[in-house]
Amino acid sequence: MLSLVGNDPDNLSQIASMLSNKDDMHLVWPEARYSFDTDQWRERPTAHPDNRSFLVAQETPHGTNIVGHAALMGTEVLQTFAVSYLYLDTELRGKGLGRQLMGILEAQARGIQDIKALRLRGRTYNPRAIHVYETAGFSKASQDGILISMCKELT
Repeated sequence: MLSLVGNDPDNLSQIASMLSNKDDMHLVWPEARYSFDTDQWRERPTAHPDNRSFLVAQETPHGTNIVGHAALMGTEVLQTFAVSYLYLDTELRGKGLGRQLMGILEAQARGIQDIKALRLRGRTYNPRAIHVYETAGFSKASQDGILISMCKELT
């Protein structure tokens, strides 16, 4: 079972350790500098006052492990958050946990007053992620080259 743990945007050490692989970093944030640039990551999550950064925790018989990251980012569109910086440990992919994580993020967003929609961006070179987003109820809003914009109404 997954859960979200609020993450202080100034505490980036766990995110940096998860994103030590260049390919993983590229999937999470294609524009990010590699190796992990703490200043770049610190600037982005704090750019909007409504941004929320989370560590993804997994309960196991042996305790709780941090296995990923996710964020809900404020947008210029009122009552809309962007789902961003999604990462799950490579060993957990393909086991339905991405869909579970999307449900947890949606529940978190629904708990924020007056939120009516979620949006996100995926890329054509990551079809597994696009499939997870579609399974979670997101639909394609537009495409510009490899960039696919998706949205989900929460009404």
